[in-house]
Amino acid sequence: MMNRNKMVASLALALAAAACGGQTSSSPQPSVAESRQETHGTAEKVEHTGECAAMRAKDPAMAEAGDLLHAEKYGEAADKYAAIAAANPENAKAALMHGYALHAAGRLDEALVAHERAAQFADVKDTALYNAACVLALQGQTDKAFAKLDESIKAGFWMADHIKKDDDLKSLRTDARFDAVMKAAAANPQKEHEKKAKSGKAGEMCHHPSHQKHAKK
Repeated sequence: MMNRNKMVASLALALAAAACGGQTSSSPQPSVAESRQETHGTAEKVEHTGECAAMRAKDPAMAEAGDLLHAEKYGEAADKYAAIAAANPENAKAALMHGYALHAAGRLDEALVAHERAAQFADVKDTALYNAACVLALQGQTDKAFAKLDESIKAGFWMADHIKKDDDLKSLRTDARFDAVMKAAAANPQKEHEKKAKSGKAGEMCHHPSHQKHAKK
């Protein structure tokens, strides 16, 4: 099993939204790579900080779960997200982050189930399917991993650069199918995603220490 910190870094998940909490929106869920975008300008930073505080106040349970995740208390974070998801069955973020926390804790069998459950939500389907593919790759289930990657791309996953350097998918890189996956992901419409990320408005991103922490892994 791979190093826990590398596993955490490899997940394409909505860390920013999870850290601040909040309900599911129709906006695309920010991935780890999108979360790395910096907010430029003092006025923008102040506005962003205010938005984050408001989101934390709106959903303190999600904020608490995000804090546990930041503290690398992955088991506790998983329990917290599971409780939120149970109490709010329509909370896609809680479902998504439940899988993230389990994955980070190395509880891959449980994470796979959680990722598949999160994939039932349209807003996070592509990311959840991608994360499921990562678990399958780590488990040595190569054919299933590629099938799941195909599903994620068809659902809208477009981050070819992330796929290329994701350590969870390391076992797939020498397979001839990997290049096809990269090309398919790159062919997905990206301009709107990139535009939102560069403007600091991708989804419900809020700055939190975990953003830079995970980005540096």
